[in-house]
Amino acid sequence: MVLVVFSILELAICQDSLNGNQLEGLLRDSITGKPVQYANVGIRNSLIGTVSDLEGYFSLNIPDSLKNNALTISSMGFKKLNIPVLDLNLGTRNFIEMHPEIYELSETKICGTHLKQKTRGLKSRTKKMVVVINGKNLGSEAGSPIKIRNRETILRSFHFNITQNVPDSAIFRLKVYDLSSDSIGLNLLSENIIFKIENDDLGEYVIDLLPYNITINQDIFVAVELLGLYPIESIGKTWYSDRINVSIGPDLSRGGIFVKKAGFSKWEKIANNYSFGFWFTTLE
Repeated sequence: MVLVVFSILELAICQDSLNGNQLEGLLRDSITGKPVQYANVGIRNSLIGTVSDLEGYFSLNIPDSLKNNALTISSMGFKKLNIPVLDLNLGTRNFIEMHPEIYELSETKICGTHLKQKTRGLKSRTKKMVVVINGKNLGSEAGSPIKIRNRETILRSFHFNITQNVPDSAIFRLKVYDLSSDSIGLNLLSENIIFKIENDDLGEYVIDLLPYNITINQDIFVAVELLGLYPIESIGKTWYSDRINVSIGPDLSRGGIFVKKAGFSKWEKIANNYSFGFWFTTLE
């Protein structure tokens, strides 16, 4: 069995942060005052990062070595913030306003009525080769490239296979990045696609994408981002364990398996000859 541990490097992150400074914040929409949920918060090009929760709250330990850097906060639909750490109050809660950003989206139409349903990506349901998604490193991502063949394509549904699921649940965000220049580019989605894996979810997991009206015409990089991982409590102790095993498979054509250990860290390729068992049904 091949096991690629998605978040094993969180141990180094936590150790680096033990001697750091506690930074807490509450993110609010500057117009409505509502919490900004699931925003990426961290220091660029480092392993320090997390996401805000349902109340807009986040907490980070900032090592002394990074106190002269800026805290970056990014959320879909809002202007990105870069705030010097020294301008924030360490040890107390900071109230941070985020300003909505208005996008003018170009309309894409697919002409013709004879659209055919196809499968794009690596369709795998094997239990012999899996990736283990575990840990507490919120904002980390993992994914693989998928060929689209440069034609107008509607993404109808997204699929992957869960081979094992430790009781409890986790929240993820689907990401679809531009890969037209053979490098992982910008997120192509105009709204968040957030899904929760329940404690009894096993087998093929399907997300209906038709309500999101996603039309693309280039190769893409598909990733899942960890937003919430609920702790298991046992005999008065709280612990985190391997939670979800997702199928992968041999694949020499799609470019391998990539991980991003924190929201603003760099993508790293960890496997050349395998890809995630991520696939789409499409209308072309």
